[in-house]
Amino acid sequence: MLDLVVFYPLQDCGLRQYTHRSHESVKYKRYRPTLDGRRQHTKPLIPVVVSVFGVVNKTAGEYLAQVEASARARGRPVVPDICGPRSLGELVSQTAI
Repeated sequence: MLDLVVFYPLQDCGLRQYTHRSHESVKYKRYRPTLDGRRQHTKPLIPVVVSVFGVVNKTAGEYLAQVEASARARGRPVVPDICGPRSLGELVSQTAI
């Protein structure tokens, strides 16, 4: 289960205010387990957090790399367009920008 958020990481004064980690923790809190500890869904949560500058969080980057490796192993590699992104991570980054 992918949950995407795009954010602007800077305050008006130019200091760093928001981080990928803070947005990831919000996603994990939103989909927390029930009171008896069971998950409300059976799919894994992959928080995709992208800054407006195109930086993708580590969790999403690793997941997208696994998807590409799995596709290659099955003989169906991700084939990029000539002028397009070279990976799924780049695609997510460019889409956010």
